[in-house]
Amino acid sequence: MQRLNNIGICWILFVCMLTTNTTAQILWDGESVDGLWSSPKNWVGDVLPDGNSNVEIDGIFFVTMDDNTTVNSVVLSGEARLLIDDGKQLTLSGIMDQAIMIDNALLEIKGTLYIDLFLGDGIKNINGGHINNQGHIIVDLVTGDGIWNEAGINNTGCIHIDSTQENGIVNTGAAANFENSDSIKIFRLAESGLQNLSGAMFSNKTDRSHLELKLIYGVYALRNNTSTFQNYGALRMDSTANTGISSLGINGLFENHSFIHVSNALGGSSIGNSLGCPTINKTNGRISIEHANGGINNSIGGTWVNEGAIDIKNVSTGLNNYSCFMNKDSISIDSAQIGIYNLDSTFYNTSTGVIEISHIDGTSASWGIYNIRDFDNYGEIILSDIRTGIRNHTSLCHFDNFHILHISQVMLYGIWNTNSGSLIDHPTASIDVVGSRIGIRNEFINSCLINMGQIEVDGASEIAIFCTESTSIVNESNGEISVTNTLEGPISIESPATLENNGLLDLE
Repeated sequence: MQRLNNIGICWILFVCMLTTNTTAQILWDGESVDGLWSSPKNWVGDVLPDGNSNVEIDGIFFVTMDDNTTVNSVVLSGEARLLIDDGKQLTLSGIMDQAIMIDNALLEIKGTLYIDLFLGDGIKNINGGHINNQGHIIVDLVTGDGIWNEAGINNTGCIHIDSTQENGIVNTGAAANFENSDSIKIFRLAESGLQNLSGAMFSNKTDRSHLELKLIYGVYALRNNTSTFQNYGALRMDSTANTGISSLGINGLFENHSFIHVSNALGGSSIGNSLGCPTINKTNGRISIEHANGGINNSIGGTWVNEGAIDIKNVSTGLNNYSCFMNKDSISIDSAQIGIYNLDSTFYNTSTGVIEISHIDGTSASWGIYNIRDFDNYGEIILSDIRTGIRNHTSLCHFDNFHILHISQVMLYGIWNTNSGSLIDHPTASIDVVGSRIGIRNEFINSCLINMGQIEVDGASEIAIFCTESTSIVNESNGEISVTNTLEGPISIESPATLENNGLLDLE
């Protein structure tokens, strides 16, 4: 942050320097026919550009930069083609709307494009322009965006963007297609690291692709709005002031086929999506989140599908779900205040899904799963070392267990079914609660627990099953309830609560 605070001083000194210099427009005419930047006859007036020159190359010319050069700015247009040759460097430093603009032209980089101390945007690529980088692009200390792209960029080299006053990369519009096959590093930005907007396509394209965003002080490290973002390589972000990844908008898509790591998202969610934009963690995808304010936030209108692995550690809430979340593989949440918070939404743990939640903070508002709408478990859920395993809360909520629910090492309640909540253990399913104060607590008006499978409560320090007020427990004909090793009693039913047993009730 100190470096960003010092940028203002740099700009004051730089502007003072600019007031002593004047810039001049230098045009390419290609008179010498060799296409070399270093040939004076290729420039109008036969004078080579220098540090005060605003260079324009307009027309069907193929220009090779064959020497290290510093100019104020460059504009390529009219199907012009500029090659920065291997081992050569083009340095841009000055003041213009942008350091270099590619307008219906081609920029090829085998050497280095270096933009430093620039009052304006770094690179602007528009109107069918194309950038092919096989070398190095370095953008450092610019007042605008590092790269603004409305066309095509193919990176097989290295891009490094540091200390811009606005965004690192803006990839925007239906014609925008940014493909990264190597390395992009974006550090210390006042706004967002990467914005993928308005129908654009951004692909971290191969298994060796690396995209890193660090020390981002704006609202988002990565924002995908009504666009497509695909990750086949490594996506890492660290120390963001607010949200790590935000994906939103109808017709948008965020897909992870490889590895994403988010740490220290201090002000918001590590990964959030909403408003009709699906996020899919594919079969080979792995998402790791740690040391953040929030883990995953699936907001209103969003859709989340996990087909890979999600690992969340040391966050306030592991997973907030306001929409539809489907888990087909594994979710691990460790050291949070709330593991999964399912609000106004539907959460499906499919038959191949495994959810493990552990070490949930011991404060009064701590739950492995807090459900206030619809939660269906067809797979396996393991909750351990927590204050309360599941809180099933409000008249609109339904928790349906169709397979395995295991809860152990509970400080308070294994299952707390309250405020007209409905919890159903279906045929062939099992619920076991090991080590709790109260295994199952059923309370407040019309809360209902129906067992058609198998429920086992072992080692409750007080009562295994407690039912109070106008609530009910129904053990159907195919249901089995087993209680062992309780200190104060197996079951407590306080009138007008009811227990209806039509199955097997084994009370030690």
